Amino acid sequence: MAIVTVPDRPKVLLLDDDPGMLGKLETMLDQWGFRTVTASEADKAFDILVHDDEIRVAVVDYMLQGMNGFELCRKIRSKLHSSTLHILILTAKSGKAQIVEGLGAGADDFLSKPFHPDELRARILAGARAAKVQAELRRQLAQYETALRLLGQALQFVPRCESCKKIRDLDGNWHKLKVSISFGEEDVNRHHFTCPECESLKSAPAAMPEAGAQPAAPTPGASPAPKLA
Repeated sequence: MAIVTVPDRPKVLLLDDDPGMLGKLETMLDQWGFRTVTASEADKAFDILVHDDEIRVAVVDYMLQGMNGFELCRKIRSKLHSSTLHILILTAKSGKAQIVEGLGAGADDFLSKPFHPDELRARILAGARAAKVQAELRRQLAQYETALRLLGQALQFVPRCESCKKIRDLDGNWHKLKVSISFGEEDVNRHHFTCPECESLKSAPAAMPEAGAQPAAPTPGASPAPKLA
């Protein structure tokens, strides 16, 4: 009987060119309640990822024929820019140099062989949670950017001070925007507006020089001002 460890049953890609190990991994994850899809070649695994955006975690064996696990990581990160996939590398080597190389290639986690099943399950669950959070943040960011764009389009029809960019509400009050909003290339404001504060600055008389202030020095090369008779 399957042991459902999380409500939404994360989908996991399993990649190993050893049929025995691949079958063992698939059996364990099915028992734990994960949804699984398997591949024995890196190219096939990449093709699966291109067409299936439900996969949250990829468990990838480092030693593969043709393309090793790190090379696949580089391909995934360079081609699938919007992917929030969490990549867990299974390897018989766990030296610092290999870990540094793997992280630089785009791997998120490592698990040394032989491994304990409980540790594998825990790492997959942690990776699935991280991928879910990242996907949700990207979704919210996309919604926020769309809302700002639509707000910018709507504000094109709102009276806006041409000097300070404040906007006027229906009650005649002027407000300064607290966020930077693009109004688009075509501003459809049919009239130029000026808020009272900017209007008062425009209509204010020029400041008179203070008593005893020295006149400004003449510009070099300029003709002297004519003297009055």
